[in-house]
Amino acid sequence: MIKLIQLELKRNKLKIYVISTGFIALALIVFIYMFLFISTKTEISGDVYIKNVLSNYETIILLVNIISCVCFTTLSGVMYARFVIDEYSGKRAILLFSYPVSPQRIMIVKLLVVSLFTFLAYILSSILVYTIFFIGERFIHIIPDTLTVAKLIIIVKTTLIMSLFSSGIGIIAMRIGFSKKSVPVTIVSAFTLSVIPSNIISNAIGITWFPFLLMVISVIIGMVVFVNLVSTVNKMEVK
Repeated sequence: MIKLIQLELKRNKLKIYVISTGFIALALIVFIYMFLFISTKTEISGDVYIKNVLSNYETIILLVNIISCVCFTTLSGVMYARFVIDEYSGKRAILLFSYPVSPQRIMIVKLLVVSLFTFLAYILSSILVYTIFFIGERFIHIIPDTLTVAKLIIIVKTTLIMSLFSSGIGIIAMRIGFSKKSVPVTIVSAFTLSVIPSNIISNAIGITWFPFLLMVISVIIGMVVFVNLVSTVNKMEVK
């Protein structure tokens, strides 16, 4: 299996996706400071709510994870489109089935590579964003809040939950695109399926079990889709 993963990585370079991860992290940092700058400088009474919301680390943590979820789920959709949809469409599919390796194993490797990359990229990006942000807070201190061990635990828990949620949603979106053999459908599905739950989570601040519930549901459905896809590839081989 490890050799298959190495071969898959040689066929589909991850460099562009690593660079994309860096851009996502940079964009997150810029976005957060832009929001904070606007909230501290504005004198418009209608923006008092924004000031209050962005006055604690819990909201920043949620904001980072919501945006990260949408970005990395969409990135996973792009990767699945390249790793799976393109590979199992037209003449490329015939080439895959001619390999002296079980097509099911090839599909498993592709799913593992993309889902693991999404999960790890999400976590590493979050670590980078939080590190830069908290170092910056030591010098400019925009947020009138104190970073505690409890808040660091919240960061770890929320990041793990949302990264797993993102990986699960990515697989679900890929299955939708696979059924249509469409790259655009895969990417649009990934974006849409991440935006809607993320918007719901953003409106459920303080309900700590809700993101966990969505994560469990997405992972379970993702696992079902995983098994279903392997079975589908087996049927394609038989035909």
